[in-house]
Amino acid sequence: MTKRFRGHLRADGFSLVELLIATAIVVSVVTAASGAWQLYLRLSNQAAGMTQASLLAEEGVEAMNLLRDQGWAANIAPLSLDTPYYLYYSTSTYSYGFSASPVIIPGGYTRTVTLYAVNRDPTTYDITSTSTSCSSCDAGTRDALVSVYEGSSTVPVMEDETLIHNVFNN
Repeated sequence: MTKRFRGHLRADGFSLVELLIATAIVVSVVTAASGAWQLYLRLSNQAAGMTQASLLAEEGVEAMNLLRDQGWAANIAPLSLDTPYYLYYSTSTYSYGFSASPVIIPGGYTRTVTLYAVNRDPTTYDITSTSTSCSSCDAGTRDALVSVYEGSSTVPVMEDETLIHNVFNN
């Protein structure tokens, strides 16, 4: 029904076409917003996981330094080269140790430490490479690779590498 208003025709309601267009616009906006929200949540969870893995790798490096400080001969020297060890934390003594079997960290992560020999140039003492065996290895230095895995994955999500030295000659 239309009414005359100051010389113009005026409709009392919306036409079906206008309602369909408005509905399509609202549905499109809601769909796009929910897709963006889902993407945000997924990326946020991934970032939180990567942050946790990064902190676990950094903690592994700090644990290696603590074990070195507590005694190179007792904690570092006896470990086989090129062998992954699972690092665990003893809450009663604030110390770290190694295990041959996986240690699950809260959040579903596992962490390994693998030590490699450090090859030094005999003239300049520069580090030329790391390996499992070498002719001019530095017995007081190890290359420590800390790897963090998610779940039962065999591909690390984060790795941190450092050189540790027998600085206290202990």
